[in-house]
Amino acid sequence: MRTYILLLSLLLSTSLSLHAQEGIKIGLRLSPISSFANITDEEGNQFLGLNRSGKAGFSYGLSANYGFTDNYGIYTGIHIVNKRFERNQDISLVNETVNASQVVRVSSIEIPAAIRLRSNDLGNGLNIVGIFGLAFEFNTGYKNEFSGLNTIDPVGDANGVNRNSDNIRRLTTSFIFGPAVDYETDFGMFNVGIIYHQMLSNINKLDSYGNSETIKIHYIAFDLGYFF
Repeated sequence: MRTYILLLSLLLSTSLSLHAQEGIKIGLRLSPISSFANITDEEGNQFLGLNRSGKAGFSYGLSANYGFTDNYGIYTGIHIVNKRFERNQDISLVNETVNASQVVRVSSIEIPAAIRLRSNDLGNGLNIVGIFGLAFEFNTGYKNEFSGLNTIDPVGDANGVNRNSDNIRRLTTSFIFGPAVDYETDFGMFNVGIIYHQMLSNINKLDSYGNSETIKIHYIAFDLGYFF
């Protein structure tokens, strides 16, 4: 990750020149995402026998770019994000082994606060962009579809659904970074990017029920944007 950021910074720093980024631009954003979870104990150790897999999701909303200069600015907005992941584990009971499977979805209102670097015009209105900073996530919705045995939630029958949003923390933060491309036209600007969101804080709030797992949901967003 550190090498990736250094290479991106070097690329941008060697190609920066004047191009119109100054001022504010408001746009629309739609992003397919691929999300996955990192689940550890209190000491950061992985759980033996716990299988995790990523799930597709989506994000959409309003984005805003504000350029302090032609090459340096900030990136923010208000985005609705739906993240999903799957986990399953074989649980040994007295007389049998049961597979505990859960598909978890978390809905959030996300506000990014990031630095935006923009290169010179590469020709035909194309510019390289680099974004890095933080995203503040207000987690509003939770859904756990479980089967076999429910190992996450303190209540619920087998083969059911739990939508108790009290199981997650309301506010989390993530580190975001990645490359993008701007395409300037006479009728607006198009933006395409691949932005990685690495959650920094534990979203799990079930410690009062004996579940002390640390759960961090990361995702890759394939950004598609249009700015007026």
